[in-house]
Amino acid sequence: MYRIIALFICCSLPLIVGCDLFAPIEGDWESAEKIGGERNTLEIDPDNRGEATIYFYMGSDLYYDDFDVEVTEAISENQRRSFVLEMEADSTSELDFEMECDMNDAKDELECEGDDLFESYEFEWERD
Repeated sequence: MYRIIALFICCSLPLIVGCDLFAPIEGDWESAEKIGGERNTLEIDPDNRGEATIYFYMGSDLYYDDFDVEVTEAISENQRRSFVLEMEADSTSELDFEMECDMNDAKDELECEGDDLFESYEFEWERD
């Protein structure tokens, strides 16, 4: 009950309180690990849209694709921030997927899980 009231107050008075659940994800990110010698990149703009380049293996072959990104949901619970990112591939809709991401307390790392073809792919992002 108190969380609902606090969220209502925060988001009803953004000029006074400065509530913006999406703000922490804005910026440039890169994968914590290299994939085939390359790092994935993710850029989120203030309008909650952005771009990403994702490297991935299919069998033993390395591929990459560029994606249009939209942050469709932001959740804040117990100071923990979570986000849902819709990833739309430039080359084919068969590569479209959704990522569910949790941000660490320092707001400099994201741990994400993909779905569809990227279900077993671990995404760990660090601020660039």
